[in-house]
Amino acid sequence: MKFLNLALLMSIAATGSVWSYPQAIDYDYDGTGGDYEDDGDYDANAPPPEFLADSHHIIKKEGETVMLNCATVTDTPHVLIVKKLATEDNKEELLFVGDMKIFRVKRIELNNGQFVIKNIRRSDAGDYMCSYNTNPSDPPVELIHTLEVQYSPRVSSHSEDQHVEQGSSVSLECSGEGNPNPRIIWSKVDGRLPSGAHEEEGLSMTLQDVDRHVEGNYSCKADNGIGNPDVKSMFVYVEYKPEIVTEKAIVRTGEGDRVELVCIVYSRPVSSVIWQKDNAPLNNEPNIREHEGGHRHALVINQVSVDDFGEYKCIAENSKGFNTGLIHMTDVPKPPHITSDKNGGEEYNYVLTWETESYYPITEYQIKYKRERENESSEAWEDLGMFDGTEVDNEGLKHAMRHNITGLEAATDYHVEVKVKNQFQWSDPTIYEFSTRKVVPTTPPTIKTALPIMGKAQEVAVMQTTASGSSSTNFSVLLVLVSTLLIWA
Repeated sequence: MKFLNLALLMSIAATGSVWSYPQAIDYDYDGTGGDYEDDGDYDANAPPPEFLADSHHIIKKEGETVMLNCATVTDTPHVLIVKKLATEDNKEELLFVGDMKIFRVKRIELNNGQFVIKNIRRSDAGDYMCSYNTNPSDPPVELIHTLEVQYSPRVSSHSEDQHVEQGSSVSLECSGEGNPNPRIIWSKVDGRLPSGAHEEEGLSMTLQDVDRHVEGNYSCKADNGIGNPDVKSMFVYVEYKPEIVTEKAIVRTGEGDRVELVCIVYSRPVSSVIWQKDNAPLNNEPNIREHEGGHRHALVINQVSVDDFGEYKCIAENSKGFNTGLIHMTDVPKPPHITSDKNGGEEYNYVLTWETESYYPITEYQIKYKRERENESSEAWEDLGMFDGTEVDNEGLKHAMRHNITGLEAATDYHVEVKVKNQFQWSDPTIYEFSTRKVVPTTPPTIKTALPIMGKAQEVAVMQTTASGSSSTNFSVLLVLVSTLLIWA
């Protein structure tokens, strides 16, 4: 046997590499033309071996151990050859000739016909052949096992960070490699996707008609259930002209107060911001300073004076365009906000409640009302007059007030107009609809009363004295009497 193994190794050496195995090896088993002498252990006439197992397709995960069964039903003098078959990318690899390891890798073993690969790698996947070459006139006896190696995914991003114009579209692409083939799942790191979904699946994702809300960090994740998912991320930058949001469109203040006029500016590229008052540039007034922090641009006014009241503009500009935010600073009270229910709880009066805002105390208010009726023209306003507004609930700039309107008609719809005044200015009026209590007529319930039992000889008479002094029989009582007599009849 050792001479046969030597001959096989000599044929391997002739190829110039231990990594390849020739497609056919010509073994001379009759001793007439061979390069070795039979030592008596090999029987050329021995029957061909029969493999104990059938071919198998075996699936294992990367890092596991696999055992490929190359054992025979009975012992055979023939030499077992184990090799990995060639693929489109790799040549055939001879692994074992008999007990001799050709492919010197510690991870592979051959024990009693069991071919073992430890710590499997994805490169180990392929077809493995166990074969015996018997007589030259007979075909080799072969058994092929297929090993499939599953491994965790890897994701590749085909999109770098993107800079896109507002209103345009952008496509993000990723691909994944792994076994099984991984799914590609898209998400936005800091929120939902533009579609509103948390995740979407696919090799690519197109963002259409983008705006500043689309901007952000997007990730594509490859996941096949083996190991940990692999993730790549990319950032989408949206370039657009400034967009401005004012914290308050109207700021109510008064002399001696300190206020902040705030514009929140969003833009890419970053904008420059300037302030104007009544369409004129600010002239470095000593009580006014500008403050900038991120998107927030503030104009701080200390010791407000009458001259500071007016309309302020924050004007933001970048290479994409410009935009303007308007803030009105005033000492005029805010128009009243009615807080009472439209449906009054009383028939002939209505309690009107409202809130307003003013830096100065509310000194007075005025109320008018008029009645509205179906199919009739509106009536003229009835002016209830001016009322003292000093007795109100105050909380900072907020003032809560109430007034009881009396002398109303039941179940009637009304309009009311109310406005308030501080020590300097009247507010704009607020008109509100309300109604007095609407009572739905009901039918009194019928009450059934048990009739008294009377004797036949008993006389019942109910006399009622009239205004003239005469008496008459109550008719309803007589009906009861007649009904009773009929029962006893």
